[in-house]
Amino acid sequence: MMLPALLLLGTVPQNEARTVELSRGALVRGAGSTEFRYWDVTDTTLDSSNADTNHGGSMSLLGGPGRTILIRFGDLNRVVGPFHRVRKASLVLGSGGGPTPSLRSVSRVLVPWGEGPLQTLSGILRVQKPAEGTPAKPTAPLWGATWRERRGQRTAWQQPGAAGAADAEPIATAKIASDDKALTITGLEDAVQRMAERWYENHGFAVSFETPTEVSSSQSVKNRPRLVLELEPVAPKTGADLSVVSISRGAAEGGEVPFTARVKNVGTAASEGFAAAWVVGERQNATIENPNRVEPGQEVTFTVRQPAKNTPDHRVHPIGLRIVPKGNDAVAGNDYLEVQENARFVTLVVDPKLAEAAKATPNTLGSRSVEDWAQEQVRTWNDVYLAHSRFSFATEGAKERVALQGIEVGQPGGVGTGTGNTLNYAWLPTTTITSTDTAFLRSLGVASGLPDMSAMSIARGRIDLKDNGKPVDRSNVDRFPGIMGYGDTRFEGSVPGQIGLPYEPYFSPIFEVNPLEPTGLLSATDVARVNRGLEGGTLTMPKTLLVRAQDLTGRPLSGVELSFFQTKDGRVPDGPPAFTTVVGTTGTGVLPNRGEFGPFGQIDPMAGNGTFLVRALVNGVPEWSWLKAWQLYDAASRGNQTAAIVDLRFNVPGAPLEADVDLARDRIITDSAGSLPAKLVALVDDSTDTEVAIGPKVGDWIEIDLGRDRTVGEVRLATKSGFLPRFDIVGYGTGQRAEEAIPIAKELDWAWTSQNRGESGPGGTVSVAYRGPIPRVRYLRILNRSGGEGKLAAIRIVPARVGP
Repeated sequence: MMLPALLLLGTVPQNEARTVELSRGALVRGAGSTEFRYWDVTDTTLDSSNADTNHGGSMSLLGGPGRTILIRFGDLNRVVGPFHRVRKASLVLGSGGGPTPSLRSVSRVLVPWGEGPLQTLSGILRVQKPAEGTPAKPTAPLWGATWRERRGQRTAWQQPGAAGAADAEPIATAKIASDDKALTITGLEDAVQRMAERWYENHGFAVSFETPTEVSSSQSVKNRPRLVLELEPVAPKTGADLSVVSISRGAAEGGEVPFTARVKNVGTAASEGFAAAWVVGERQNATIENPNRVEPGQEVTFTVRQPAKNTPDHRVHPIGLRIVPKGNDAVAGNDYLEVQENARFVTLVVDPKLAEAAKATPNTLGSRSVEDWAQEQVRTWNDVYLAHSRFSFATEGAKERVALQGIEVGQPGGVGTGTGNTLNYAWLPTTTITSTDTAFLRSLGVASGLPDMSAMSIARGRIDLKDNGKPVDRSNVDRFPGIMGYGDTRFEGSVPGQIGLPYEPYFSPIFEVNPLEPTGLLSATDVARVNRGLEGGTLTMPKTLLVRAQDLTGRPLSGVELSFFQTKDGRVPDGPPAFTTVVGTTGTGVLPNRGEFGPFGQIDPMAGNGTFLVRALVNGVPEWSWLKAWQLYDAASRGNQTAAIVDLRFNVPGAPLEADVDLARDRIITDSAGSLPAKLVALVDDSTDTEVAIGPKVGDWIEIDLGRDRTVGEVRLATKSGFLPRFDIVGYGTGQRAEEAIPIAKELDWAWTSQNRGESGPGGTVSVAYRGPIPRVRYLRILNRSGGEGKLAAIRIVPARVGP
């Protein structure tokens, strides 16, 4: 059963002028006032001095003599939609300042090109390693642009550097200005409007400079290219509307496969005749004339036969049908449809109510057709979710694609997968359809061969295990899940494969200076599963798995017994552990292989048994960590097939706690704002009735004077409204200054920690305990590291018992 529609077209007024700034990863408000993360940005440098080398995926773009910068902002119709047109458009490129470079030209690219793979640390090191003998001629990636080719190894530019008349069309209105931070190219509105109306003509911009120029790319940590749009309201068009609503694939016969396109008038008036042409491998075939009128709802079909192809890369054999209406046509965005010849073809059955709802409000193309809406969902899945889910082992994303074999109106049933199967979409009626429907996209994920493995993400309430008769009240929802509900979506190509990734918000110096950006698209496990499946393989785990037990600060836990409780059907049942292991002096232990499938045994199809809840008892405190099958799949995908080490962090104290003592009770408390004690005392009065806000600026603080130097074993913070996203807990002793404070704990993601490690308290509070090494301090300070206001209801400080 599908989820309810969450983001609706028409839920807020559409007829308002607005400004949108597009950059890779930006949260943007799109057509229909929906918000989404924008990822469909690609860019590269074409360099005549390295004419056969692809430079996509680098951190910078280089312009100047003998160089061309290509940059494309996709998905524009989902941003502009039918209710607006582009009044102004500017391309902003981040630079290091200096004189304004001399702009030679800005052109609208007329043909497709490929960015190529993202750069990884291992790839850079391989390039830097001297080759033996005479270096071979560089080979461009199969789909990546070079100075000579727009599709590496396949299709050349008309003239090198995208300089031919068939390659790019100059934009005469383009002008450049600069300040100390960026170059701004204006006058692009007509080109961007065309790109928004005709997604199939959006191949981005070619920018050439007379003088050497370096700007940040879309992969840069900061100053990414931005496309700034000023949009003005317009009324959607009505009348005749010819649409290529589907392309289906027939059964192979005699080494050939038939493809059939359906052209339908989805508008409200009769259409004049039209011309049609198949586009195979991005090359247009001969034109086919259809001089007859097409009435509303009437269809015309076209069939072409292609040699059967068998390749593990399903991105590289596009086939489409392009139509050119003879008379007025309301929507240009549905005049072309493209599929991949080797895609997974599925038939979509939609609820009749959904088909009727589609007629009420134009979709992001401007059409009122449920077929066009469905094709837009598939295009988003293919061009954004599959293409931009990239990892060190999949630097060009997933190589699978999905196509709709047909679209039928009927009573949907269950979801099917695979070629020729049926994808059923049951819609829960509201006022209209969504512009991008998460539930439908998840169904396309299933059609791409991805089982729903979200059972590995353990929500609160799915643990039946009791510890000494007390229920274990924890959860572990994945911090950076993909659209399928689990896993990790961060691109980790800048991290050596032997270094494990922190899946929970624990401080690591490596990842503090090298933060990894989550996309929310497909997880690494999803992409590995899809790509391996295309190659005839399956996911594997490391042959040997070692776990390293640590406290929250990363110190090893020596000689601790770890108990591993395995999930069943997505729950942690009550009962004995699946196995135990005792770690050595470095906190490291080897997990047993239970058959050929590793420590989990054979994973069931939906991964309901793919999670371990791990228990450690340290200094009298039982604490919990998690190990998930997808973490092991990802470790193997990153090059650790033989052996891998996974860190398990436990929130345990460095010494036994005096749990009945609260060192903060009725102590003097101050803050950076100089607040009156009467306001702040609510934090240390043993009540959670009143909340107190910490200052909203980075560096603001609240501090407790413990009266004398004390050993601190646990700091517990309680809140009703939610606390700061990031903060530090530090302490310093008598006679020391605040600048000499030592770290006690670092919180990197309060929302995740409070959800998964928080404990319910009186008055609707949630409290989180921070434990670790035992500092001896007099003053304990909580520092705002994120900015923004956070509120606390109570602070409790528990001493540790040290010595005899």
